[in-house]
Amino acid sequence: MLHRIRDIESPLSAREALVACLAILLVVAGGAGIRLAYGPDVETMPTWRIGGDFVQFYIAGRILNEYQGNRLYDLSLQEDLFCELVPGETWLRLPFNYPPFIAVLFRPLARLPLMAATIVFLFITPLLFAAGVWLLVSRFGWPIKGQWFLGIAGALSFAPFLLYTWLGAQISVIGFCSVAVALCEEDRGRPFLSGMALSICLYKPPLLLLVLPMLVITRRFRVLAGFAAGGTVLALTSAAVAGPQACVGFVERMIWWSRLSTLDSGLFNPLRYVDLKSFLRLLPLRHPVASSLIIAILAVVPSIVLLRAWLRFRNERPEDRLLLWAATLTWGLVLNVYTPFYDCIQVVPACVLAASAARSAFSSLHYRGLGIMMLLLYLAPWGSEICARTLRLQPYTLVLAAFGALLLILVNDLYRGVGAPATPATSMAWSSHRIGVDEAVTRPTR
Repeated sequence: MLHRIRDIESPLSAREALVACLAILLVVAGGAGIRLAYGPDVETMPTWRIGGDFVQFYIAGRILNEYQGNRLYDLSLQEDLFCELVPGETWLRLPFNYPPFIAVLFRPLARLPLMAATIVFLFITPLLFAAGVWLLVSRFGWPIKGQWFLGIAGALSFAPFLLYTWLGAQISVIGFCSVAVALCEEDRGRPFLSGMALSICLYKPPLLLLVLPMLVITRRFRVLAGFAAGGTVLALTSAAVAGPQACVGFVERMIWWSRLSTLDSGLFNPLRYVDLKSFLRLLPLRHPVASSLIIAILAVVPSIVLLRAWLRFRNERPEDRLLLWAATLTWGLVLNVYTPFYDCIQVVPACVLAASAARSAFSSLHYRGLGIMMLLLYLAPWGSEICARTLRLQPYTLVLAAFGALLLILVNDLYRGVGAPATPATSMAWSSHRIGVDEAVTRPTR
């Protein structure tokens, strides 16, 4: 089967694709460096700016450094600090809505001037993201043998990371690394540690909207036990550094923010969101009841198919688990309460898992279709915001939904045995690479 994969024709060779990714990185990173070098962009521009979202995390760290922890979610204090740090601002555009343990991470940076802290943060972020990608690629493999560096370069030049996470100075790499470590630990046969790593995603609970139900329905109880233990540690840490009152304040802020996301408040720019609700918000649907009804109708079909896949899960071979994870992560972006572009980096582990599963369990035709979808996932974000602004249509929501649909088709084909199963020897080698030799000996092969 592997020789068929290598024979698949591509419009670009691996070397050409690598050069293209590195060129994108060089142009964007060089432009950002020049922009920062010729002016304090972080502090003066009233609109979108390089590293502009970092100020909310800087303020949180400064509050813990200079004030009592129970004032972490004091909006009046946040507004005073925001207007002090960003000249020309008269109101709080970026409130801090993350748990106290996130604020703790920014205490060291908050001791630096804002510009210096922003530059340090912009330097650390791609390193963390590259480390997470390397962890996934080294564990689950890369489709093109010997070209793992292409995978890392492609991820770093992925528009949701490059433009929205890195240049926007968001912290979605925390959730990405949490998922990456969780996937690798589960694959190594350490579900409790997997759950503990996954608990870090509690910094933004919507990331777990579909993941937790999937773990429950597929009976991954040791992962859930680790998740509960990790969540307890994070809650105790938050209470210790900021006090119980701040923890209650975070819960209240999350409830308020979730309710606000369902309204056309003007604080959420639908051009930069890819969830189903934001997709419909761009369309000329003025009646809120009709919009809610359409959302329910469009969401029910993939939800039922995904639920059916969870119920059929038997963990008889690694490909089942990898494809279910990939489908769950992808549909979690589409069906979520709100999904900004910077959270779309969660589709990267979905792509790695899907490619890994398809490489060992499906024919070259399946693999070719998966490759086309991944190419669309990479290219579409570069023009999605422009398209959404001019046509009032967010194409990336459609691309994500199409990718999620393909993954569900692959899951169904795998259960029906439509793919190209590996020989027993190949399957055993695959399992021993995945979960350890001891468990591979007892795993049935097909």
